[in-house]
Amino acid sequence: MALQQRLVRYSKTARDLLKASVVRLDKSDQNVVVSIKHLHNQRPMLWLANHFSTIDKAMLVVARPDMTTYGLASQAKFHKNIRFLWQPQFDPKRVILITDNQPAVNNFFKLINIKYDYLPTVQLPDSSHLVMPFTMHPHTYFYEPSPIPLDQYRLTKRKYAVLFVGNSVPAYATKSIIEDCKILDRHSIIDHLVQNPLFFSRVSQTIEWNQNLDAISIPEDKRYVILVSVRIWQENWLKTLAESNFALCPPGVTFPLGHNLVESMSVGTIPILNYKDWLFPRLQDGINCLAFRTLDELDQKIGAIAQMSEDKIATMRQAVIDYYDQYLDPRKFASRLLADDERVLTLHMLDEYDEYVRTAMNARSA
Repeated sequence: MALQQRLVRYSKTARDLLKASVVRLDKSDQNVVVSIKHLHNQRPMLWLANHFSTIDKAMLVVARPDMTTYGLASQAKFHKNIRFLWQPQFDPKRVILITDNQPAVNNFFKLINIKYDYLPTVQLPDSSHLVMPFTMHPHTYFYEPSPIPLDQYRLTKRKYAVLFVGNSVPAYATKSIIEDCKILDRHSIIDHLVQNPLFFSRVSQTIEWNQNLDAISIPEDKRYVILVSVRIWQENWLKTLAESNFALCPPGVTFPLGHNLVESMSVGTIPILNYKDWLFPRLQDGINCLAFRTLDELDQKIGAIAQMSEDKIATMRQAVIDYYDQYLDPRKFASRLLADDERVLTLHMLDEYDEYVRTAMNARSA
């Protein structure tokens, strides 16, 4: 049965790949062509696609018979703007080339060189250097309207003080997070707060889907909520995050940044996190986030929320919104990337694998 399921999946991916494949470029003035050779998985390509999807721009990937192309094709449902270009023969004057393999001759309309060196300490010597922001989860862009009505979500009445909805299993306690990044892992953070009497906690043994928080029996007097292995329908996810003043945004598996951080900030929900310096520019404790390092500090931050005035929370919320709009908005970033007057840009971005994080953190502490 397992073999049959794999064959069905491979067959579907092959159909999706064929459907999204092109032989030659269209007649548009500026085709965005991405030629990547040194990635360890397809995730950074998907982040790029997320940005371009917000401005309805197709992204033509120079395809090869490898696992990166297969991985992209397997996600084709959620990235309608990805096209696979099998014959990279084109008029460079009509191409914006994004590549990690700089060509010997630059006769392109625009050349964007990728450098896998993202850290908050990365140096941007001039305006031709940009840092690619992290994005929401691809499913969020797929299920939400385009453009996403963030202004509407930001006006939501905040029923909860602190919210966490997501996975938290021991596998989150990775060497990459604990030893390389030297921060508390997601499982340790959530497992600790589940014991806190302030919180209503629900830990499902299997993935459990709900339409929204109203579908969950949360006591009316509970404003601090942790839901582990509980999922909210994707089309209601941003609306759900907007129901809380603060969101717990613990680290991911390979590196600290997670989609839930960007999603929370997009609707003005203030993040509680232990990796504020992983954003560029870094977040500021008490201004646009609540930051902690130890579990004791986390308890102090949670306790302080109850003492915060509505004016203080409103000020922090606006600072979070301002940060998102200036530094994380994918529509604004993609528009700037394509409209920038510079013919040659350098794009600093992440590559999602353990050795990248280890090398980056060692370089940072050297």
